[in-house]
Amino acid sequence: SFYSYEVRTNDNVRLLMEGTIFWRIQDVRKMLNMTSDPEADVWFKSRSVLIGSISEVDLATFMVSFNTIVLNAFDNSKNSAFWSDRGIRMISIELNNYRPVDLRTAATLQSMIRGTVQRINDLQKQRSSNDVMKEKLEADIMLESNQTLLIEQQAVNAIIV
Repeated sequence: SFYSYEVRTNDNVRLLMEGTIFWRIQDVRKMLNMTSDPEADVWFKSRSVLIGSISEVDLATFMVSFNTIVLNAFDNSKNSAFWSDRGIRMISIELNNYRPVDLRTAATLQSMIRGTVQRINDLQKQRSSNDVMKEKLEADIMLESNQTLLIEQQAVNAIIV
């Protein structure tokens, strides 16, 4: 089943999440006795589990560890009596995409991403510059050492002559 849910983080950021739920029917008799629409049951229960898990974290935490949050939510619910009572076995859930619902939040996040990328680029430029300066400094030290050796050798030669 494919899903598209709107969820809120605990700092009240609305996100649209899209993904896939993998499940299968294990016991047709139980399923028929408990529900006439197993796909809707899977959809609503999965939605509830994800909303519950995501609402416990802020946006920054979600962005850093969204995969872990989704997998933990799934692992905590897959052995629930809800599924076994319906003769359903949950296999996995995948988060394929998420994005902010609010355009202002999306613009803020894009700005944050651009700022992060700019900092990374600046750090790489600085490292490159530092590497060039280091090589130049090492070459200057080597040149000074060679000049010192030359002067010392010239002094020894002047004494011998």
